[in-house]
Amino acid sequence: MNIHETHHESPAPTGRVETSFERANPLKEACHRLGCSRSSLYVMAGQGLIAFRKIGGRTVVMESEIMRILREAPQVDIRTRG
Repeated sequence: MNIHETHHESPAPTGRVETSFERANPLKEACHRLGCSRSSLYVMAGQGLIAFRKIGGRTVVMESEIMRILREAPQVDIRTRG
């Protein structure tokens, strides 16, 4: 198992074991994906807006957290008024 992935196994209805992975993003990658600075990411974490995890001594942001932040971001209307 890669340090940047978490591993979950659950029995499928057929009796097979289904394996799924969720990416654990280093803070630098999370900042890049969210378009923010590292200090902004820490501010967001301090406000309870995003959760960090410690894996092998590294601080990471799970893929589901990044996707949640992006889903909850307000939509912007970029149409010009005229």
